[in-house]
Amino acid sequence: MQEARTILLVDDEFTIRKLVSQSLQECGYEVLEAHCSRDAIELSEQHEGTIDLLLSDIVMPGGITGVELARLLKLSRPDMKVILMSGYDQTNACRGYRVAIYSQAVQTIHPYGEGKAHLGPIPVPAL
Repeated sequence: MQEARTILLVDDEFTIRKLVSQSLQECGYEVLEAHCSRDAIELSEQHEGTIDLLLSDIVMPGGITGVELARLLKLSRPDMKVILMSGYDQTNACRGYRVAIYSQAVQTIHPYGEGKAHLGPIPVPAL
């Protein structure tokens, strides 16, 4: 049996965070939840295992954006993949950042085995 992959989910919106977390858990992922970047950094430092993926909102309170969070966490977890998301349009969410859209960056979550799902390889450009 395949070991569950671990996702660090960071979003300040409680409802969104819980919905995404529940959906990922139902697919067999271990999910670490954080309300803000500072909480995510603390969780990452406390978590002894691998964190396979950072799934983070871009715009969050507390002075550390999702982009900055990804850069910080990649220092101690260089193999961790990153997906950044936002409820804002690209212009507002990414203002001040050079953003490129990579059509091959994310592969679909697809089923394997008995109703579980797994992430295939996710080639994400270095931040």
